[in-house]
Amino acid sequence: MPLFSVEILLPIPKMNGLEAHLIATAKAWAKGEGHMKPVSLTAFLMMLKNEYRWYCADNPRTSAVNVWLTDAPIHRQEIIIQSAGSDKPSAKIKAKNALNH
Repeated sequence: MPLFSVEILLPIPKMNGLEAHLIATAKAWAKGEGHMKPVSLTAFLMMLKNEYRWYCADNPRTSAVNVWLTDAPIHRQEIIIQSAGSDKPSAKIKAKNALNH
């Protein structure tokens, strides 16, 4: 059973390459695919930041993307993925269980 959900808020064609890559990676991790399996929302954020660094190292001319954990009560925290030039987030990642925050 997946521990996390990824809600996509913008159409993929409107995203830059880094946004689309981070969201696709987050969706795979949320389903438990691959060798990376986050156990908490904080761990998920750290894994996304690491993936961000690897992507930027391979693609130095990519557009900036902001990835952060919201400042909310722990049971309502979310990870937000948003292009630096946008006023709307492109995706939200939520824990399905309070124990996974």
